[in-house]
Amino acid sequence: MVGTDVLFMNSDVVEEKAAAQRDLEADEPPPAEELPIKTKGLVVAAVGFCGELDGVAYLYFTETLAENVTCGFLGMEMEDVRGNHEVVNDALGEVANMTIGTIKNTLSQFGYECRLTVPSIVRGSNFTIQSASGVHRQRFQFKLYQEVLLLDMMFKKTA
Repeated sequence: MVGTDVLFMNSDVVEEKAAAQRDLEADEPPPAEELPIKTKGLVVAAVGFCGELDGVAYLYFTETLAENVTCGFLGMEMEDVRGNHEVVNDALGEVANMTIGTIKNTLSQFGYECRLTVPSIVRGSNFTIQSASGVHRQRFQFKLYQEVLLLDMMFKKTA
């Protein structure tokens, strides 16, 4: 099994990169019983990875956080972003690709070669993403724009 030190080390990398652009504070991840995240207007960006490790990583954003991240990422005004799901989805897909790509590169440095899948976006509220048995789950919680950003990873080592 991959040690969580690899993932915790990478959370520092993600935190440092994001903090360079915005104030980002690492928080303790929520306990399992606090998932699913229940909020109106949830946007989740997902990127899978396969190779010596198989898994998927989810970035959970509230609609407001998703729009703020999109504005900052694309340099757009809120009036051009608010309610524009296509623009927000594209931006969050790219943010997820960059974030999970950084994790993938870190895993590669530890001998776990993986490839990424195409990002996907899920929108809704009050839903649960559960892992199958035998899958390791690791969560990281951050504060960004005074809101919670959750990174939820599920993975297993391939045979």
